[in-house]
Amino acid sequence: NKMLMNELNFQFSGLLVGLHFTSNAVVLTLLAWAGAFAHKTMPIYDRLLLGSMGALSIVLGTTSLKINSLGAFLATNMLTTPSTVLLRFLWEGKRYDLPVLGALSVVVAGVALHTINDKELQAGWGLPVAFVSVICNAAYQVLQKMRQDSLGVNSAQLLQQISPVVAAGGALVAAFEATGAGGFLAIHWSPLLVSALALTAIMAGTSNVAAGALIGVTSPVTFQVMGYVKACLLFLASLAWSYVMGGAESMPAWGSMVGVPLSLVGAVLYGRWVRG
Repeated sequence: NKMLMNELNFQFSGLLVGLHFTSNAVVLTLLAWAGAFAHKTMPIYDRLLLGSMGALSIVLGTTSLKINSLGAFLATNMLTTPSTVLLRFLWEGKRYDLPVLGALSVVVAGVALHTINDKELQAGWGLPVAFVSVICNAAYQVLQKMRQDSLGVNSAQLLQQISPVVAAGGALVAAFEATGAGGFLAIHWSPLLVSALALTAIMAGTSNVAAGALIGVTSPVTFQVMGYVKACLLFLASLAWSYVMGGAESMPAWGSMVGVPLSLVGAVLYGRWVRG
């Protein structure tokens, strides 16, 4: 998504969300008709609630990624974990033991150190958009878990039901975006852009189903910790690849050298304590 916005100059976050979730709705409906999973209709209130929160979360997250640096986006995103812990307590009465909270603090502190060298927030709307995006994302994940448990639906069934609502939310934002300079007519629909949009739609659909499944069988907090672990492992793998290929010109920043191992230690402690 960041490449679409920066390299291909695709500045329409609402349109991007609308395209992604329209394709999700079509593909998942076809899969349900083909028998890949059982079609299950959710109550309209739950569809609207989850779909609206999902649209807010994703549009604001995409906008935050567009106007802030990648490091700032990741740095503010780490606040999703404490926000999720708080929302689960307020909505479900879920209490975490002190060792689990301590492990989560270690994970978040490591992520903070890892991103400390790149935290350029856009002046004006950058900070509020980032923080509202975090709250909406936490609420969306908690609601996904609650509705999967209460309605007995899996991630594919839930995503099929809410994708049209999320797509409609993206289309609503896109309608405002179209009033800008040149609107959608200013987009240069090159084969590269169309291919990139198709690829991001496939990746978005796959990751949405996988994320929902992981949230359903574990919890939103565990999902976030695994996301941090994935980011740390990708960083270590890219670093190792750079050294093997002879492309690394300098050592990583001290924040990454300390933060990445710290996050991994925190994740191991979290796994141990949350099982206990």
